[in-house]
Amino acid sequence: KDNQFEAGDVLKISGEITNIDFSVVESGFDFNQYLSNKGIKHQLIIKEYTYLIKTPLRMNAYKKSILNGLNKEAKEFISSVMFMNSLDGEFVQGLEKLHLGRFTTVNGFYLYAYVSLISLILSFLMKKRWGEFIAILSIAPYLLFTIGKFTPFRVFVFMLARHINKYFLNNKFSNITIVGFFGLIF
Repeated sequence: KDNQFEAGDVLKISGEITNIDFSVVESGFDFNQYLSNKGIKHQLIIKEYTYLIKTPLRMNAYKKSILNGLNKEAKEFISSVMFMNSLDGEFVQGLEKLHLGRFTTVNGFYLYAYVSLISLILSFLMKKRWGEFIAILSIAPYLLFTIGKFTPFRVFVFMLARHINKYFLNNKFSNITIVGFFGLIF
């Protein structure tokens, strides 16, 4: 979880392959059997590794620099909502009890709010059509921070499809049709 590797890094790893052995069975749960059912029977003990390709986009480093200097509660909230990390702090647990953390991250509300705000600001500077388009595209770099997370990508695609429908297809499809179509795909 906390390591220096990034998505896109290509590594050359050398080490020793050993059989997995958890001889202690706690509360009747056989972890060896669990791993075996998942197809995991061996583990690699890494002795050394070298980078063959080190991706220039060091997203974990950027995340750490953004969160650096924030107090504990702010760090937990921003990390869980903005970067979709699951943390076990008091603040996040309080949000989870109220189901607010899940609500904001699962439905992408924060992305809609961001795009709406940027779109509003840009509508004073340019045509509304281009302001909305630029606002939607402005979240594309954010997708790099959340590689592997489904919600930001789904929200981005839906907003882009809505924009295309509104301005290029002259509202040929209703929003519910677009949601239904992408609901089938995603």
